[in-house]
Amino acid sequence: MTHTLDALAASRKSQAMTLLTLVWENCGKRSWQSINYAMRDALTLAIRSGMRFSAGDFARCEKFRWGYWVGSDREWIYTEAVVNENESCIKAWEEYTGRTPFRANGVRSGPRWSYLHTGSIFRARERMAVCFSFAYMGTQWVVTGFDDQAGTVRAALYKRGSSKPKKLKAFTHKEIKELFPAPKKRPSNPAAGKSE
Repeated sequence: MTHTLDALAASRKSQAMTLLTLVWENCGKRSWQSINYAMRDALTLAIRSGMRFSAGDFARCEKFRWGYWVGSDREWIYTEAVVNENESCIKAWEEYTGRTPFRANGVRSGPRWSYLHTGSIFRARERMAVCFSFAYMGTQWVVTGFDDQAGTVRAALYKRGSSKPKKLKAFTHKEIKELFPAPKKRPSNPAAGKSE
């Protein structure tokens, strides 16, 4: 019985893959443009709505010819997942890319389309993602990419009003940990909750 349940659980698709498969199999086949738009919209919907992703989902997405609809810079997937706090998607992407997350303090996103009065986010501590910025040496640096094999995050310093970087730097995990140490946990009070 246990083996049957394990096999059943392994054969089930995540919510995200169920949606992507449904769109792929039922999308109008009259043009690749309609398929590509529909697949990108489906992936965006899955991320933003908080649908569950499983390890291996992004490797499975390759069968949907995702090079055509995800685009050449796939980092938007990770950025969307972090902005929307879709933890299962974040972990699936990190597993797919072999990425150890970089965490920083005082992380901001760039302007984004939003239903809120502001499209940008600010988080006291967050993973770094492309287009997020963080303070370094008194200025705001913008994440431009990752080198997952080298274990670095690339960032740029821009001159105000210019799209050309003034400085570029690759940060290692060690450098980021030294710049942005994780907050220390408060010691628990053993006397708390005890009646006197």
